[in-house]
Amino acid sequence: MGHYYQNLDQPNFDYELAEYPEIGPKQFRGPAVDISRPYAVCIGAAQTYGRFAARPYPNILSEELGLPVLNLGVGGAGPEHFDDPAYVSIINRSEFVVIQVLAGRSASNSLFSNREDGGVLGKRLSDNKTMRFEHFFEDLFAGGDIETIEKVVQETRENYTITFANLLAKIQVPKILFWFSDRSPDYEDNFNDPYAVLNRYPQLVNRRVFEDIKVHCDDFVEYANDIGMPQKLFPGDKDIDGAQSRGGYLYNTYYPSPEMHLDSAPAVISACRKYTMPVADSARPKVEAAAGEPSKFVLLCPERSGSNLLLGLLDSHEDCLTAGELFNDYYIEAQQLPIENDDILANDQRLSDLRSQDPVAFVNSYFDVAKAKKLRAIGFKMMYSQADKYSSVTEALLQNPSITIIHLVRRNLLRRFASELRARITDKWAYGAKEVIPEQPTYTIEPDHCVWDFLNKEGMQSKYDGMLDGRDRYLKIYYENLADQTQVVGSRLCRLLGLSAGHELEVRYRKSSPKDLDGEVENYRELRTFFKRWSHFFDG
Repeated sequence: MGHYYQNLDQPNFDYELAEYPEIGPKQFRGPAVDISRPYAVCIGAAQTYGRFAARPYPNILSEELGLPVLNLGVGGAGPEHFDDPAYVSIINRSEFVVIQVLAGRSASNSLFSNREDGGVLGKRLSDNKTMRFEHFFEDLFAGGDIETIEKVVQETRENYTITFANLLAKIQVPKILFWFSDRSPDYEDNFNDPYAVLNRYPQLVNRRVFEDIKVHCDDFVEYANDIGMPQKLFPGDKDIDGAQSRGGYLYNTYYPSPEMHLDSAPAVISACRKYTMPVADSARPKVEAAAGEPSKFVLLCPERSGSNLLLGLLDSHEDCLTAGELFNDYYIEAQQLPIENDDILANDQRLSDLRSQDPVAFVNSYFDVAKAKKLRAIGFKMMYSQADKYSSVTEALLQNPSITIIHLVRRNLLRRFASELRARITDKWAYGAKEVIPEQPTYTIEPDHCVWDFLNKEGMQSKYDGMLDGRDRYLKIYYENLADQTQVVGSRLCRLLGLSAGHELEVRYRKSSPKDLDGEVENYRELRTFFKRWSHFFDG
């Protein structure tokens, strides 16, 4: 579709078409991106491609974030189009992906199949005739069988939700879902009119479907506005695909206007900032450490979220010093500092005393160690409960713009809960990379305990997301991404903290959790039946 739009719209628009050999002989909206270096991805349909827009939102994101953004918008594409190893591979090597809510008309049903295209074209199964989904739908309505129409709509939406969820499950980098339309997801079906059911793009997707997709993503942006529509284009006395001729000029009445791309971008940029390195933009000054100053960071997280793995990676870098839970009651009572690679510092009485007397001054003194040791980065870990208890420290950290906050969270809260329960049963909280993990015990999980824990962790994560929102030096990382792409995430952190790259970081800890909880949690299937809101925790 890239060359199709270019051929229709030239010379009035130059879409700077680019090819990426590993995807195949397809052309995408440019500018071209060097995928051997850090980049982000936007996937979507013609709205993401940016037809009739000189600066579509992927370009604006790239400019504002200072990060190349690969525009993989394909006209008419649905989620099944992108569920391809070549696409998934490119997406999973990126910093994050923005995923447009694609059209529901791209899904198949018992009377129509578009499995080959994954877009608007398919075959009516009754006569094997190739046609657009809209034409199939019009003919279906002309038959007047409301019961069949309702069944087809339900099947199509269910299949669309399943195919979208399947795609999202294969994407391991942070996923930002983007509703980009001139309409809201909220509408009621009117089965007297096919286009009242299809509605505007993304066709067939209503609020319920949108919510069902949203739970599989890490963040979302909902934008609905028709600013700048209809868009006056260029002289033309005949309609072309996607534009209508009025009074000698062509008008865009379908695709998002340039004003819509520009107006929606700030909310998308705000979501993207959580998952990539902070950079300058036109609205906020760039925050940089003074020349020669080491990077200071705090790892904020719940228990059992991969914090040992992440800190171990950073601590393996010769220019970085990390501490564990500086405000853990155990270490406070023992008058020790949880620092593995410096015995002298771990037992520094002066620092230990200062921690009890003036926690804020203690943190500043700890950070000063980096300069004395000529390190490039220094940081420590802080659990949610510790951040709450030592609120004066947390407030001071949040008010200091030179400190990087790394927010490490876990998507699957059931596995997090099981990991904590297993650690309490075995009294073993971490395994070294070379340790042999013994056979783990089986146990039963009380549903009520799960509910409390899920709500508590969701609430705490939301609380600190809100406190960190808009912060320049802030990066959000998911445990699942860290576990699956350890070196990629580690390299990203090194760039963020100004640590030299070029060598593989050492993995010092390994996870003890089994691949499948079904064999460890004795009442796993009972739990799966019990939960509805959190049913996606049982998918992987």
